[in-house]
Amino acid sequence: MKKSLLLPLLFAGNLLAQTDPVKIQTVFVGLDNTVPINANVICRNAAGKDGLVLTVSHQVDGSTLQPTAIRVYKANGDSATPQCALLAPANESNENRSILMFGEFGNDASNPPVRLKIVGDIFTKASLPTDFATCAPVQNLRGLSSNNIIQLLAGPVIAFAQRQDTTQMQLGQPQTIGVGAGCPVGTKMVIQVAWSGGIVSATSENDSLLYKYYTVYADSAGTTVKRFPYKVADLNDNDNYHDLCMNSLLKPIRVEFVAGKVQDPNGDKNPLTARDLTYCSTATGFKKLTGPGEEILWGHPQLVDITNPSKSTVVAKPQ
Repeated sequence: MKKSLLLPLLFAGNLLAQTDPVKIQTVFVGLDNTVPINANVICRNAAGKDGLVLTVSHQVDGSTLQPTAIRVYKANGDSATPQCALLAPANESNENRSILMFGEFGNDASNPPVRLKIVGDIFTKASLPTDFATCAPVQNLRGLSSNNIIQLLAGPVIAFAQRQDTTQMQLGQPQTIGVGAGCPVGTKMVIQVAWSGGIVSATSENDSLLYKYYTVYADSAGTTVKRFPYKVADLNDNDNYHDLCMNSLLKPIRVEFVAGKVQDPNGDKNPLTARDLTYCSTATGFKKLTGPGEEILWGHPQLVDITNPSKSTVVAKPQ
């Protein structure tokens, strides 16, 4: 493959036309004046403050993340800037969509946060052909806002879901190794689920048994059918992500989770929650191919190496 011909097409903004604009998925109040003392390790003097999590649709470039670019508005009209804004702990290479913030964002009982706005420059990472959820060049989050704040006592919900490329994952490795670790070798598909905030089991069951409460709705020749993960992975890392290990290759459409089986750091249990999987849209100016490759990529805009279409598995042929 001749990269010199492909790269300009991959990142040409006039061709991609911002097909998948970045958007806010959820804004979640996790803690109110009760951030634990161990948070001081990642954010100085965070203990005793509020914890807020912003999840967006695209991966965030951590080198551009700055607290002063984020403004949180309270019910009384006052605003606050986060003391810290971090991608950690959800900062594996296939995560980086959730921004953890510490600061004084109001009081749940009398003056809760009611709006969040991005007032400065925070940039996304450019999407690559292996990204099933998005296909877009670098974008700026500046100007995005949300009035839909999930308040302290509401409980966590699913914020984002996408299918993962198992060829890019470390299947069969211990949970602590890296991307995709925890799903056994032979797993046919991995579905990544991001929750609105950090979660653990809300019952006496171990987190490893949470797979029992997920249902995946999938497309089978135009009919929606139910499929179920046989394992949940990406555990024990203190973040808001689960990887669902699947034995099915049917195109997943929606993920659902039973009420009351996980809880957030405040001890609030989840409601019945569901989220459609995100797939990248076909970019303007690109020809979407048909055939076996598309069956594998499920609507991902598979594009061709102009110099040798028969050898290409990635990007780019203008119409």
